[in-house]
Amino acid sequence: MHASERGQLLNHLADLVERDSVYLASLETLDNGKPFQESYVLELGGVIKGYRYFAGWVDKWHSKTVPMDDLELAPALAMGNAVVMKVAEQTPLSALYLASLIKEVGFPLRVVNIITGYGPTAGAAIAHHKAIIKVAFTSSTKMGHLIQKVAGNFSLKRVTLELGGKSPSIVLADADMDHAVEQCHEALFFNMGQCCCAGSWTFIEESIYDEFLERTMEKARQRRVRNPFELDTQQGPQVDREQFE
Repeated sequence: MHASERGQLLNHLADLVERDSVYLASLETLDNGKPFQESYVLELGGVIKGYRYFAGWVDKWHSKTVPMDDLELAPALAMGNAVVMKVAEQTPLSALYLASLIKEVGFPLRVVNIITGYGPTAGAAIAHHKAIIKVAFTSSTKMGHLIQKVAGNFSLKRVTLELGGKSPSIVLADADMDHAVEQCHEALFFNMGQCCCAGSWTFIEESIYDEFLERTMEKARQRRVRNPFELDTQQGPQVDREQFE
């Protein structure tokens, strides 16, 4: 496809995602328990913005890296690549609906391939396949080690890894206490704690430790845990039994 055609298709896809954003956000909330407000405003808003952003870059190659929000499908399509996207087995619904929008837009057959399945089968097949020259992976550090090893052993494909880990917050005695409590709370509880950069460690200067602990515990007790489709919900259910435990 010519660059201008790729840009038109990405812009059209953004239009369709915006058209169906309530339905897509509902699928995302149904799939993983995220409060609907977050699915609609944060997730879908970012997708629409990303597609439109990269639609404008299809003919602007300046050998520079420009800071951007995380999004893997749009830049690959903007540069004329075919994509095989294996979605998480716990949350496939919104991606599968996106596949129907990609078809409606009119992307050529087999340019975008969205597949479901489990890591040891579908995911491993992508890491092994010699025709795939780049793998972008978002999940656990343990699986990242395995994918990097497999990719190196079989075809030396390029690998980009976004893995889990601890992201500690540090609060010193001269901090704005209200702001510190709020930020540390959201760092841990965002997306029900199911976040690769969740702030699950907090280091507190000793002189303010007791006050911070009391206030942050009260903040946690006040968190509204309920049906994710209620608009004032702050925390819905965990995505599966493993995350719950």
